[in-house]
Parts: sequence; structure tokens; C-alpha cells
Amino acid sequence: MHKRGPYNTEKGKLKELAKKQIVVDGLTISLTAKNTGVSNRSISKWIKEGQWSSKSKQDQKKLRKKAKYLVVMKGLKQKEVARIIWVSEKTISSWSKEGQWKEDIKKNLKPENSIKDFIAKFFMYLFMKEPGITAVVKKHWYEFIKDEEKDIEI
Repeated sequence: MHKRGPYNTEKGKLKELAKKQIVVDGLTISLTAKNTGVSNRSISKWIKEGQWSSKSKQDQKKLRKKAKYLVVMKGLKQKEVARIIWVSEKTISSWSKEGQWKEDIKKNLKPENSIKDFIAKFFMYLFMKEPGITAVVKKHWYEFIKDEEKDIEI
């Protein structure tokens, strides 16, 4: 029969505290280890034994979407993104392969697409913020295009 001495009670309390800090507070293993006085290795072992997870499926989807945005649209390295959203580099790599982010990065790198998209988004934003400005912008846009055509002819 297993004895429940002071060591086991203390260990149980530390486990619960570590679990709360990781699952509820979202702290890293390193910070939790520092706060509880337990080794990183022990906390990692406890996590594996108890299958602790601080992220629901919905949270996972949000993290995956944020990671993809940071890698594909912002051009950050997977290693940087892993640090930002507190997941392992292995997880980011796995998501990237599953979602075929490399293909999206290639599409995003085409200058004509990104510039056109950026300009279109800017004008949509501008027109939504200042509906009365549409006519003025169109007038100046056409003038600008005509001036550009003149420059090309020379």
C-alpha cells in the first residue's frame, strides 16, 4: 500500500500549482519551474503523465491562424513565431507542412499581387472612413495616371 507522507502531499501540491501556472496562467515550463522550485524535467514529466493542455481546439485554431499570418504575411521565421505564441518550433513546423505555408509564401512574394492588394485595401479603408472623398480621389487618380503615361512616352 502506498503511504501518503509529507513528501507525497507536498509533491501533490507542487504538481497542482505547476498545473495551474501552465494551464490557467499560460506560463512556460521554465517560469513554472522557477516559481515552484521544481526542475524543468520534472514538470515536463508531469505534463506528459497528466496530458495537461492549456489550449482548447478553438484556441489551437486561433494560434495556428496567427502563426500562419506571422510567417506568411509578415515574413517572420518559424523560430520567432514559436517564441511569440508560446508553442514549440516543432509544432510550427508541423502546422506549416500541414497547411502548405510555403506555397502561400511564394504567392505572397509576388510583388504585383502584394502591391495591388495593399493599394486596394488602402482605398477600401479610405472610402469606408471618408465616404465623401471618393470623387476627389478618383479625380486625382486619373490625373496621376495621365501624368504617368506622359512620363512613359518620353
